[in-house]
Amino acid sequence: MDTKTRIVNLLTHGILLAYSFVVIYPLFIMVITSLKTNLEVMTRPFSLPQAINLKGYETVLNQTNFLVFYRNSIVVTVVSLFLIIVVSTLAAYAL
Repeated sequence: MDTKTRIVNLLTHGILLAYSFVVIYPLFIMVITSLKTNLEVMTRPFSLPQAINLKGYETVLNQTNFLVFYRNSIVVTVVSLFLIIVVSTLAAYAL
């Protein structure tokens, strides 16, 4: 490999690494925050939780219709995917 190719590869990998960090960091913060108490979120928003707290997950599953909402999302996704495949197949056949 010549020098120009190495520089391009290094630059490309650097940009991809930076983009990966931009995408993954908010997801990491979201998961870490979901495992904290309200007090920890307000006092130390970007630190790791002192103890894992699953109370929020318990509240969501017990006090809402989360599983019904999840099932509805799955149904909408499957129906949409089926319709997209059918329409795309018909459009491709017409070509």
